Amino acid sequence: MINLGIFAKAPISGHVKTRLAPAIGLDAAARLHARMVEHTLTLAHEAGLEAVTLWTWPLVTDPHIIEQCHRHGFAIAVQQGQNLGQRMAYACEQASPQLIIGTDCPGITAQHLRRAAADLKAGAQVVLTPALDGGYVMIGLRQPRPEVFQDITWSSAEVLAQTRTTIRKLNLQAIEYEPLWDVDRPEDLIKLREAFPVLAAKLLAEITVDNAFT
Repeated sequence: MINLGIFAKAPISGHVKTRLAPAIGLDAAARLHARMVEHTLTLAHEAGLEAVTLWTWPLVTDPHIIEQCHRHGFAIAVQQGQNLGQRMAYACEQASPQLIIGTDCPGITAQHLRRAAADLKAGAQVVLTPALDGGYVMIGLRQPRPEVFQDITWSSAEVLAQTRTTIRKLNLQAIEYEPLWDVDRPEDLIKLREAFPVLAAKLLAEITVDNAFT
């Protein structure tokens, strides 16, 4: 059974998507984040994976997100650890094989999740989807390997390169997919509208974007 862990911050104004605040404001940034979490939960349901857990920090209280998890039979848990690496390693130790994704990538699809799950079932030790900013948007491990998440400069452009180096040192068989991108900065809102207009209309509904910052 393939487990899917969705990692997300709880949508609290001033604590999420703060780099988008110059273009849309802190409250709207939190609403956008909540909608991206909901979109990712929908993708997980469409992918048909056997076990899905929404790992949040702190514990999510948004009623729409909680209702959606309950409706789909998804678990909700609080992330455990001092940094992102420790938190992902903890999730992998709870259940494996484990796929882990965030909620910032508009380009990830149910097909991406099904393909990664199939590759793990077929024997791949690691699956990885790079992010164009130097991180990654998805990682999967067939067995817990906490070393993969150690000695990484999180929230930097070095995450992907450091992770690749660790995977090579551990002699793990890895499959790497085509890179995708996250919505992190005001200019990403333009890319979102151009690349995914239908999704953008849903995510940005009733949110005013100050084009001076995009």
